[in-house]
Amino acid sequence: LEDEWLSQSRGYSTYNSIYGEVKIPWIQGLKYRFTLGLDFMQDNNGSFTAQGVGSDNPTTISTASISNYHNYHWNVQNLLSYDHMFAGKHRVNAVALYEADQFTSFNSGTAAKGIPSDAFQFYSLGQSLGEITTNPGGYAQNGLISYMGRVMYEYDNRYMLTATVRADASSRLAEGHKWHTYPAISVGWNIGNESFMKNIPFIYKLKIRAGYGQTSNQAVETYSTLGRLSSRDYNFGDATYATGYYVTELPNPALGWEYSETWNMGLDFSVLKNRLSGTIEYY
Repeated sequence: LEDEWLSQSRGYSTYNSIYGEVKIPWIQGLKYRFTLGLDFMQDNNGSFTAQGVGSDNPTTISTASISNYHNYHWNVQNLLSYDHMFAGKHRVNAVALYEADQFTSFNSGTAAKGIPSDAFQFYSLGQSLGEITTNPGGYAQNGLISYMGRVMYEYDNRYMLTATVRADASSRLAEGHKWHTYPAISVGWNIGNESFMKNIPFIYKLKIRAGYGQTSNQAVETYSTLGRLSSRDYNFGDATYATGYYVTELPNPALGWEYSETWNMGLDFSVLKNRLSGTIEYY
């Protein structure tokens, strides 16, 4: 049975990332970081079933098939950051980001009946004595471009402000709707660090914070905005046929980013020399 039934899968993946970071001279706290990620994934599958195997009919025709899947992904990040303390109390942290990302995949496969020798297994489908079919295969490529800017300000470890603006463009979405820009802002107050709290020894930490922002996603299939065609065979007489195409999915020229607005308020506390701590959140 070892030569009469075979199902084999082989996979290979490699995930690679390199980066470099440079501190900009003459400007304390300023640095640039470059990151490159390269990923490759491949799967090869083959199966063979000899005549009569797995069937109550010993003359059931033998079958074999192969399939292949390939995935490529790359990502590039450019990050410029600045972090500096002024006059011992004012801290500024700023980040600027540019990022590009692309994912490509394709697959193919072939199946055959009537393998002339069990020794062929799935390695020589062209030698089959019966029907040979190929699957339609598939190809997809999508990409994303992102810009982001963020500024964080802190005064004397008591007052905090963070403001962020991000813009993304996705190839998955319709023309005129690929870009979306969304903000976020948050504030915080470390009440526990105020001078009037020093006379309350059982409170170790007390912080109030609030934030507002938008989140978004591009969770649609690649090319789903373009519509879809499927094939169908039409008979003409007893021995001839033609292949036609029909619409199975209409184009959507208005499909863009799905986003939601969020906001929250929170209270962080720690009492009894940090023996008891917790968070109260409303969002």
